[in-house]
Amino acid sequence: MNYEVGMYKNVRFIADARNVLWNCGDIQARATLDNAYGPGDGGAPHSMKVDGVYTVGQAASTGVLNWIENTVSTGTFAVGDLVTIHQNVTSDFGVTDGVDYREGTARRRRIVAIGDGTTGPAGALTFDHPLFHNFPAGSYITKAYDIHPSVFLAGPGGVVTGVGQPIEAFPMPPVDDMRAIWRFVWKGLFKTQLFMPEVFEVVYSGGTRPSRIAQGL
Repeated sequence: MNYEVGMYKNVRFIADARNVLWNCGDIQARATLDNAYGPGDGGAPHSMKVDGVYTVGQAASTGVLNWIENTVSTGTFAVGDLVTIHQNVTSDFGVTDGVDYREGTARRRRIVAIGDGTTGPAGALTFDHPLFHNFPAGSYITKAYDIHPSVFLAGPGGVVTGVGQPIEAFPMPPVDDMRAIWRFVWKGLFKTQLFMPEVFEVVYSGGTRPSRIAQGL
């Protein structure tokens, strides 16, 4: 099956990162922004290549800041950490003042450098991408466990497809000079719908993955 990562006790596991609630679990480290920052700030400077390949930021002469000054209140940050920059917190989901996944402007970034007082203000964080939104002073930087929703399908019939008009396929003649690229189009009237919710179970688990630095990447 696509994206299958293996089987354990007759349960086949399929990975999908689209459901992960990044940094929404128990908090490991947190800081607050000392100043207001906006689009373009926080990215690695133009002279620095992220992962030795990517130039993501702008020169300081353009008016942007290549770091985010902050005051750490809990834990510590390290190069390679995946953090969330956000304005709001919530205690609605079992974590006191946790990251609110419903915040539309919250952004996840990877720390690529930490200032030492020479290359930047001590403790200032530089990310693999600049910020794209305005974050006022007092906004948060959070490193926490990720929440992984696991959807277990215990039997067939959970999702069904109602067919109003069977699918019709229409092969088209090849269009390239070598007559090697074949195309087809199709049409149909159908709808996929939840049918037996009792055969599903959603389990939420907290966890994280090693940083790219720890993996030697």
